[in-house]
Amino acid sequence: MFTFKLLPKVAPASRSVHEEPRVPPELLAEIAKFLFQPSDVVNFCLASRVAYTAALPVLWTSLSFNGVKCQMNLESLLHRPERTMGVKKLFLRPGYLREPTPETLAQECLISNNLDAVLPNFHSLQTFVWDGLEAPDEKVWKALLESCKKIRHINTTITEHQLSEDSALFSFSNLVAFSLATKYKWMGHQGFIDVVAEDFPTAMWDMLIDRCPNLQELALGGPGTSLTTRLFNARRLCKGKWPQLQSVSLGHVLLFDRERPASVQEEDINSFRKFIRYHRKTLKRLHLPYSTKIPHLSSENLALETFSGNIPYLIDMLPLDSLRELILCSEEHAAWYIPYVKRVLLRFPALTTLVIWINLSTRLEDPTIEQDTDHINIFYSILQTCPNLQHFKVLCSTKTKYGFQMKDFHKALKDGPNLRTLEVYKVYTLGEEDMVQSASNIIRQLPSLEQIILRYTTNPWSFYERMVLRQTGIYQTIYGKKSKEPVRLSAREEGAGLFKRFSRKYEHNLVPLRTRMFSGFNNDDD
Repeated sequence: MFTFKLLPKVAPASRSVHEEPRVPPELLAEIAKFLFQPSDVVNFCLASRVAYTAALPVLWTSLSFNGVKCQMNLESLLHRPERTMGVKKLFLRPGYLREPTPETLAQECLISNNLDAVLPNFHSLQTFVWDGLEAPDEKVWKALLESCKKIRHINTTITEHQLSEDSALFSFSNLVAFSLATKYKWMGHQGFIDVVAEDFPTAMWDMLIDRCPNLQELALGGPGTSLTTRLFNARRLCKGKWPQLQSVSLGHVLLFDRERPASVQEEDINSFRKFIRYHRKTLKRLHLPYSTKIPHLSSENLALETFSGNIPYLIDMLPLDSLRELILCSEEHAAWYIPYVKRVLLRFPALTTLVIWINLSTRLEDPTIEQDTDHINIFYSILQTCPNLQHFKVLCSTKTKYGFQMKDFHKALKDGPNLRTLEVYKVYTLGEEDMVQSASNIIRQLPSLEQIILRYTTNPWSFYERMVLRQTGIYQTIYGKKSKEPVRLSAREEGAGLFKRFSRKYEHNLVPLRTRMFSGFNNDDD
């Protein structure tokens, strides 16, 4: 373990009260940058106040505030500006795990209105992410422009908020990442109505195309359909040429309209394909979760490492030998569709990350169609088709009547790949055991897991109904120093309790896999 002795032991009387520290603070700050283990940083900070002050830029490099704690944490930073001087990334999610009610929107507006008072202290800020029910107040963008000269990554959300041509949001320059995501409308399903695509402000395209030549990541639109989210016209995207573009994410946007004349449709298709072809050497991540209004791509010799979308769109782009991450969440996969999914997965033996959305609430009454309605068997068979998988995330929106218990999930991991991370979403059902017990069973079944994330939702979700989280548990595996076996789980849980919301952190001891011979057994493996 790293140890740092700031000053030698000296008799109090032999040193002047005003004597300067022998190691300059600038040198201490440089040393702190090379401390990568948390325990080393703690020991360094405990050496003296001078060392602690020098390490502040290392301690506070990224801040993430969720839910009701956003306002409280921002107020504390307003009174402790020294903690913000080294912050490079700021993530604010005021609507996290909260229903979109007038009360939550009012609290979010309060956070937004007060945010411009604390932003002038973030001199090193490079990334600003706002994930709220609505876009922040205009004052926030002005404060970022005036005080955060190093800002290069902007991420924001909108729902009903109208985008203005003269918004300061579109006054930035030299951004390397920009995201404007649409969220579910307040009232959810609005009925089958005619939807007219809105135009993104011209000022946004001028900013991205003319003043951000080094753009690397671009995300426009969000999940859902015309029934739940706004539709934006993104045709002007195809005029952009960014030599360093690596990631494109297009949600519910319009690039192609089947109701327009055939000649116009052909022009839209060719424009998008030329755009992709121009960026094929640098493009690594392509997210098209809602591709109905986006032209299909044929094989463009892409070197994609990540694809998010539906399987028919993916098949048209084969071969994709470089693909390592596959996200199949643009549609829910029913029992009768799972066999086809597994055959497609066999085309990607090098896949290391898989995210898939499953819903077994409906079954076909046709004995000639192959379909499995057992969730555990389905999870097991999917894992068997991906021998090199390291990261697995499954979202299961099956109704409680046909669902499964989280305590049984560990059975799906038997004889499967040596996963490093696992994330499971499911609808909460009565009789669920403590979440940490389910996590313990999972880690006993698969000790290679470094992180387990379990989430319960309040009700089933779909394209028409937004997902509402009920409880989340994040568990980090702590291994023994000698045997390297899991000995504890570092747990962080939050969610809806019986009377009020709860949030807790603790460590949970794992029962050794081998049977203890007597109750006085001491585990010295820590």
